[in-house]
Amino acid sequence: MSKNAFIVAFFTFLLVSCLAPEQNKSGDSSQFSAITKVQGQASETECSDGGVVLNYGIDENGNGTLDDDEVDGSETVCHGEDGTNGENGANGSSCTLSDNNDGTSTLSCPDGTSVTIESAPADTGTTLQGSFNIENAADIEWLAQYTSVSGTLRISNFADGLSTISLPNLESVGELWVQACQTCTELSFPALTQTGDFTIQSHDVLANISFPVLASVDGNFIIKNNPLLPTNQIEDLRDDIEEENISGTISICGNKDGGSCGEYD
Repeated sequence: MSKNAFIVAFFTFLLVSCLAPEQNKSGDSSQFSAITKVQGQASETECSDGGVVLNYGIDENGNGTLDDDEVDGSETVCHGEDGTNGENGANGSSCTLSDNNDGTSTLSCPDGTSVTIESAPADTGTTLQGSFNIENAADIEWLAQYTSVSGTLRISNFADGLSTISLPNLESVGELWVQACQTCTELSFPALTQTGDFTIQSHDVLANISFPVLASVDGNFIIKNNPLLPTNQIEDLRDDIEEENISGTISICGNKDGGSCGEYD
């Protein structure tokens, strides 16, 4: 049992032992019980090693949950300080995985045991159903196996820390929504041919975008408020797509060497 779980269990035991239940109108108190509920994480000021804030009270309606109007008080329970790390154990022997070239692989271990398993099917060239948020480099690497995203592909402030966003295999998305990534300097989608709404806005350091084969925008085309992104680069992209292949509103403003955005842009 973790230290935090022990503390929570001990605190609950104290409540059950010490908190006297109120009687209901009929005088029957047997249905009442003390109950706790985690309200949230304790602040670093309260608990330097982490902790939780517990609400406590009597489960007056007997539904097994501490409702807001049943809370009698709260208590902060802190984790204990980390103990001294123990010595590292000896390295174990490694198993090996070999491809049998028949849709299976064999896992063999030094103790003589082995097992044959079905190989995972390759996902390259498939469609990712639904929407996806890019937040880190691992997300980019994982998404590289797909050629299409059926929903919205979002790149936002959650991706802060990334500089170049490159997805060389992606050919189509339901919607591309790129907003407020304050560390993104370049977007590269060399295979993207079609998208729904196309939005790139509010990036302080974005200086280059590359969509060389984008031919269809089934929605709005919005690129605005990117002070380092050259307006002529955006206009060249719009012209390459051709306005008749953009079904929605076109809004280009607030970018480098371009006019500021108006009230309705």
